[in-house]
Amino acid sequence: MLKLLPAQLLHVSRQFLMELPGPLKLFRRRKLPSISFPLLLGGAIVSFVLMFVLVLPSFVVIDSETVRGGIRLAPPDAVNWFGTDALGRDFFSRVVEGVRFSVWISFVSTFFTAIPGILLGLWSGYYEGWLDHLLSRLVEIFLGLPALLLAIVLIARFGTSLHVLIMTLMISGIPTFYRITRNETLSMKKQLFVEAGRSIGLKNSALIFRYIFLNIYPSLLTLFSIRMSNIVLMVSGLGFIGLGVQPPRAELGALLASGRDYYHTAWWLYIIPSCFILLIVLGFNLLGEGLRDWLDRFSHSIRR
Repeated sequence: MLKLLPAQLLHVSRQFLMELPGPLKLFRRRKLPSISFPLLLGGAIVSFVLMFVLVLPSFVVIDSETVRGGIRLAPPDAVNWFGTDALGRDFFSRVVEGVRFSVWISFVSTFFTAIPGILLGLWSGYYEGWLDHLLSRLVEIFLGLPALLLAIVLIARFGTSLHVLIMTLMISGIPTFYRITRNETLSMKKQLFVEAGRSIGLKNSALIFRYIFLNIYPSLLTLFSIRMSNIVLMVSGLGFIGLGVQPPRAELGALLASGRDYYHTAWWLYIIPSCFILLIVLGFNLLGEGLRDWLDRFSHSIRR
C-alpha cells in the first residue's frame, strides 16, 4: 500500500489540476509559449527602470536637495554622474527621485482606478438593466472629454496638491476600465461554458469571477500596463506646464521644463529626463502588448 501511495497522489493531483480554471491551468502544460521580442524588450526596460529606482539608491547616496553654488551647471563626471542643475544640486539624485515618483504615482493611480472600473464593468455587463444604460451614458460623456484637458480643469479648480493629482488621474481612468470590462463581459457571458455553468446552478458571483473574469484578465493586464504609460505621460505633461507636483519635489516633467532654459549650455538637463520618460512609456507599452500576445497564445494552447 505504501508503494502505491505516490502514484495515487500523482493521479489525484493531475485530475484536480485538470479541473482548475483560468491561469491555474498553467500546471497542466509542460511547454509554455515562447516569449516574443516585445515582451522580452518591454520586460527588460521595466526591470531596468525598477532597479534604477529601487536597487541603485541602496548603493548610492541620493541627495537631491543640497545646494552647492560653486558647481552650478557642471557637466557629468565621475562624481556627479548626470552633472548638476542651475542651483548646483546633484542631477542624478533629482532624476532618481523623478523616476521613482513617476513610477509610484502611475502604479498607485492605475491600481485604484482599475478596482472600481473592473468591478462596475463586470456588474454592469453581466446584469445589464437601466443602471447599465445610465453608467454607459456617463462613461461616454467622460470619454468624449480629453483626459489632459479634464486634468487641467480639475487641478486649476482644486489646487496642485498630490491628493488632487491622484484623484484627477483616477477620475479620468475609471471610464476606460469600465468600458473595456463591460464589453468583454457582454461578449463572454454568451459563451457556452457560462451557459453551462448557469444551467447547473452556479451562483452569479461564481460565474462572474471564476469564469468570466478569469477569461478576460489578459485584456485587463494589457490595459493596466498601457494605462501606466499614459499616466507617466500625463503627469510629465502637467509637470512641464507647472500644474504637476510643486518644488522642491523632483518630477520628470518639471525637470525637463527647468532644463529648457539651458538648451545650449547644459544639454543633460533636458536630454536625460526626456530619455527616461521615453524609456518608461516604451517599456510599459511593449510589456502590455507582449503580455497580451503571450497570454492569448497561452489560452489557445490550453484549449487545444
